[in-house]
Amino acid sequence: MEKATGLSSRRCRQLYCATAWLLLAYCALSAAYFAVIGGMAFYFFAAVILTLQHAVLMRPASNRLILQCSGLLILAALLFGAADLHLFSAAALLPSMMLALLSISRLNTNPKIRILLEISFIFSLMLLTYTQQHELNALQVHYASFSSGETWQQFGAL
Repeated sequence: MEKATGLSSRRCRQLYCATAWLLLAYCALSAAYFAVIGGMAFYFFAAVILTLQHAVLMRPASNRLILQCSGLLILAALLFGAADLHLFSAAALLPSMMLALLSISRLNTNPKIRILLEISFIFSLMLLTYTQQHELNALQVHYASFSSGETWQQFGAL
């Protein structure tokens, strides 16, 4: 019975890692496309920071102090820089905050709190992807009013 529990725990961990990396990759690619077509570059930098934070979090525990300090510094910088952002853009700060909480070793000792933080990280990434998609649709509607009939507009570059 213990082996089955360990195996299911291992599979849940693999599922979490795969889901997190896929969502991070989607966020980074979507944010890069959004920045290229004229949107805010804030989402791109937030996605790069999230990817770096998640990569450091997967490292051994000796590097966790670096992540804790850098995560708190990044959050402080983003919060001070986000004063002029609206509510949708502020959603980019939630996954970073969840990773900063996940890196605190006292919260990692209790498995229930760790699972709760991992689930909240996945949900905050889903919220970020929804926010990016909403902003992309708004930008596409904005650019649709400037339609000039060029081929790049006809074939879906925007």
